[in-house]
Amino acid sequence: STLRSFFQKFAQICSKSWILVIHCTGVNLSTIQSEEGNWEKCDVKSKLESVARGRRSLSVNNSMLRERFDILGGHLRIGTADNVFRNNSSKH
Repeated sequence: STLRSFFQKFAQICSKSWILVIHCTGVNLSTIQSEEGNWEKCDVKSKLESVARGRRSLSVNNSMLRERFDILGGHLRIGTADNVFRNNSSKH
């Protein structure tokens, strides 16, 4: 999509990290608000990390997203990233 391309290019140009997750059907409010609870059934479609880590299959959760990525993309509800990045204002 156009937005996906925009954010991926933005990440490349600005030296930021990007992750695109799909199929997050098992994600609910308690999982999104949890620090360690995995977002079940999420698949990583693409990622761009500042430090290459090699694994395409990741356990997606708030802590991992906050520590490793600046931009979160995917078919997620509005406000999902508010919980992911709420304590990390230095990255924005």
